[in-house]
Amino acid sequence: MRNGLSGRVHGRLLAGASFIAFSLLPGAVAAQVSSNPAAAAPPEAASATSSDAGADAQEVVVTGTLIRGVPTPTGANLLSVNSQAIQSTGSTSAIDVLNQTVPQLPTLNSVSTGSASFATPVAKIGLRGLGNTSGSASGQTATLVLFNGHRIVPVGILSTDPDPNLIPADALETVQVLPDGGSSTYGSDAIGGVVNFVTKKRFDGLQVNYQHRFADNYNEDNASVLLGTHWATGSVLVSGNYNRHGAIFGRDRDYITSNFLSHGGEDYRQTACGYGNFAVAGTNYVAPGFQSVTSLPRCDQTDNASLTPRERRGNVFAYVEQEIAPSLKFSMDAIYSVRTDKVFSDVASIPVTMTIDASNPFFHPVAGEASQKVSFNYARGIGASRVTPQRFHQYQIDPSLSWNLNDDWQVKGDFLYGKSFAVIRDRTGLNGGAVNPTNVNPYDTSKTSPAVLQNLVNHELYTKGVNTLTSGNVVANGTLFNLPGGAVKVAFGAEIRHQSLDNQTVTGAISDRSGLQKYDASRTIKALFGEVFLPIVGDGNAMPFVQSLTLDASVRYDHYSDFGGTTNPRIGIDWRPTRDLVLRGSYQTTFVAPSLADSGNKIDNRLQVLTIAPSNYLIFIAGSGMNVKPSTGRNFSIGGDFTPSGIKGLKIGATYWNTKVDDLVSLSLGAYGFPGALSTPFNLCGSGFGPVFPASSKGACTAAYINSIQPLWTRLDAGSAPAIHSIADLFSPGN
Repeated sequence: MRNGLSGRVHGRLLAGASFIAFSLLPGAVAAQVSSNPAAAAPPEAASATSSDAGADAQEVVVTGTLIRGVPTPTGANLLSVNSQAIQSTGSTSAIDVLNQTVPQLPTLNSVSTGSASFATPVAKIGLRGLGNTSGSASGQTATLVLFNGHRIVPVGILSTDPDPNLIPADALETVQVLPDGGSSTYGSDAIGGVVNFVTKKRFDGLQVNYQHRFADNYNEDNASVLLGTHWATGSVLVSGNYNRHGAIFGRDRDYITSNFLSHGGEDYRQTACGYGNFAVAGTNYVAPGFQSVTSLPRCDQTDNASLTPRERRGNVFAYVEQEIAPSLKFSMDAIYSVRTDKVFSDVASIPVTMTIDASNPFFHPVAGEASQKVSFNYARGIGASRVTPQRFHQYQIDPSLSWNLNDDWQVKGDFLYGKSFAVIRDRTGLNGGAVNPTNVNPYDTSKTSPAVLQNLVNHELYTKGVNTLTSGNVVANGTLFNLPGGAVKVAFGAEIRHQSLDNQTVTGAISDRSGLQKYDASRTIKALFGEVFLPIVGDGNAMPFVQSLTLDASVRYDHYSDFGGTTNPRIGIDWRPTRDLVLRGSYQTTFVAPSLADSGNKIDNRLQVLTIAPSNYLIFIAGSGMNVKPSTGRNFSIGGDFTPSGIKGLKIGATYWNTKVDDLVSLSLGAYGFPGALSTPFNLCGSGFGPVFPASSKGACTAAYINSIQPLWTRLDAGSAPAIHSIADLFSPGN
């Protein structure tokens, strides 16, 4: 074993960032970026000092197929980013690796983060821009994220997605990206494609890395350790990573602004700023000097909001394998991750307009007026930002047994158990009940009583989500017979999977858990699947313009306990007219099951009231629905890759793809008073809202009935009459 100390200096475009790293390495690791993972070292050959650097390619199963030994899924363009490319990016997280290397992502060359709310706390991956990649409360996604070929326990509350950042970047050997559907192999979530994070399996020695990255108003530290060894019949590897970085605010980047005048747009900055302003007889006045102004001062509500949160993250990954007998091998990977964030929101995004008069001790008339309508925000009294703490931790284990029946046939069984916890204390809002037109100084809120201000900020929306994933599957894989073009191979198997989501929520004073509401949902999925690989033309019967011709067909049936069954086939073809050119195509159907957060877990069901006229309101119910069906898709793609043998390293590829998606899961609203409302299952009154919310006994919107649906909080539009402070105010007593 060859050890040495080496230093590396890398540069990265992060508003002028660079970092320094050092490593204690067991030797150089050869790697490359390739669209053919067969051209790169297989996962089992992760290190140059590994005992099986020449691992049998027949053991490799690439993303998008069940067949062992097939270099790429037939009819698809599989991209592979391996360890050297990963290392060259200087990325400290798995999501950053993708954003710097995969052009099929709409987030290429950008920073992906979650939000401060419990809607989208985890950055989503959306190949080809399909699915709800950001900014949507729907829990649905359209890209399946895998870890060593198996699913990752989701994390979150409303949007339950796998968090790719639980995987230490130093533990990654390759990232395989299939920008094509994958439901015939994996089931749900693969309309846009599949991303498979493949870790190192064998490593000898000790590798230590430290990185410090910096940019304008930004610093980041990352430390990692990779330790491994092997013996004649097995190996073990452990990787640990710790990362911390500060927040980047809108004010730190000149391209983040609400003022688009310089680009020919509008100025959307707020006029309700730290010092209050008001108008008297058409003239504007601004505190604290109460001078008249021709134009109001403006404040940018992006300045004090975080683009990236302040974060601390720790990850541990372990892999072990042991040959129990010459034909029987045990392996297991395990991972644990904990992440804490502080997400900053700008107080300027909470503008306030308050009418005051002489009953307010701070009232300051400028022209003998009896009252003023003052616009302001609370930044001077409570600070420019509100901070939302978030904590996520999760763990997962995946033991497996592989039994080689003979040289051709293998049976493999996998068991998976994972659990995640997400706690989000959303403090983007304020306790509006703490203030009134008599106890606030709207000209300068720093002059308001400290007790009032403390009561104002003593407010949070507390949410906790616990996701559990348990699954088991068995796959048989082998050769049926041989043709002149090669071996006809098949794979088939079965899977059973159970998912659950338990949510808790309460709105009120910070750390006050009285009134905590609990919601839960679960489902069981059973699946059967199979695939056949048919090499019609190969080395044994090649002919001019048909050097090879391969067909692959696969199908999977999934049955969900909550909505029933779905069958999804796929057929792919590869035609190689010359050694340097391959033409490919595929057709398949795909589906995305509704998230448990979307289908019955009513943590975010809410009433929304729109004022049509005095005492005339439209009442909406929004949030998760009952009996939500899956989204379905049809994917068609054709393309080709030209790799001229005379020009080393050159590859030219093109792909045309067409994806049609039906029944996208998004926000649904049923309205009381809308034409045809009585026939919709989301109708608040009359037919009721599914089995959880039956129809009102009177067939009308009674106060008691509405409060039974929405006991936690009520969101009223800004145009509501001042007397409307709660749902009960919409009804006369006893109605």
